[in-house]
Amino acid sequence: MKRMYLRLKTFVASSLETLGLLRLAERAAGHPVIFMFHRVLPEEETASFYNPYLAITPRSFEDFLAFLSRHFHVQPLAELVADLHAPKPKSPRRCALTFDDGWEDNHRIAWPILRKFGMPATVFVTTGLTGSSELLPEDRLWRYWQHARTKGSLPAFDGILRTYHSAQPADRESSFSYRAVLKRLPGHKRLKLFADLASQLGELAPQNPSSFMTWDQLKDMSGSGITLGSHTVTHPSLAYEEDSVIREELCASKRALEQHIGKNVDTLAYPTGIFDERVTREAAAASYTIGVTTESRAVVPSANLLLLPRIAVDNAVVNDAHGRFSAARTRLHILRADGRS
Repeated sequence: MKRMYLRLKTFVASSLETLGLLRLAERAAGHPVIFMFHRVLPEEETASFYNPYLAITPRSFEDFLAFLSRHFHVQPLAELVADLHAPKPKSPRRCALTFDDGWEDNHRIAWPILRKFGMPATVFVTTGLTGSSELLPEDRLWRYWQHARTKGSLPAFDGILRTYHSAQPADRESSFSYRAVLKRLPGHKRLKLFADLASQLGELAPQNPSSFMTWDQLKDMSGSGITLGSHTVTHPSLAYEEDSVIREELCASKRALEQHIGKNVDTLAYPTGIFDERVTREAAAASYTIGVTTESRAVVPSANLLLLPRIAVDNAVVNDAHGRFSAARTRLHILRADGRS
């Protein structure tokens, strides 16, 4: 069913491209865009990642960059923001590339491909995970869900989650239903949740090696076309935290990055895409000048610089039913975001 759906979407996109409708729509577009990535992983590694919809294969990533080289001018994020009020160029369209979390494959796989094309990017780092074998909260919850599913303990897992949020999961066989609960929990409740899960289901096996880049790897990239930004310390949903926690997450991550790489850090990506007025106020107070969200739109000149939208790029939106990069699907994906701007 999934493959049939992808075939249909690819057919529609290809038909629109053949008829020239995509190119016609692109002429009316032209606002710059910020692309958002998380992980660049071979298919065999994606199976052990908590969210395959946040991954793109190395081949598709390389094909996407080749696509950009033909249709876009790729700029550093700060340069794109500085040019927002400049006259809109007829071609090529401007864009910037960003990566969230600081995964080790950004250094191992994505960075060599970026260098091959001479393209800059910004990596937003969760500083508390750098060089460690710790897990993102979302990853930890997924592993507990997997463990419970394997052991036939999903009712117990569900019961624990229900004590933190009364909403029924849409589908017990999907970890996505439970991740929505995690997003609504402040940090201290997340810690209590994981303690409860460990008590009922057992401790998770240690993770080795780390999934996140080391400080040496980050410094290496920072000196060669990559700008580093903050993704907080612990990856919380900031809008659900107290003001003091928001302040510490923003300031401590900024301080750690600046101390380790010796450069000013003034860009921020909001974890889980969740923010509110308090969060942006604290971001401004911490001297961040650029903040990026997960809202899928192009960047208009009047955009709030602390709330810049980004267009997600992953296998699900750029590949065809055979797992190959589709330029037509990619162009249609970008045009849909244009329509929301």
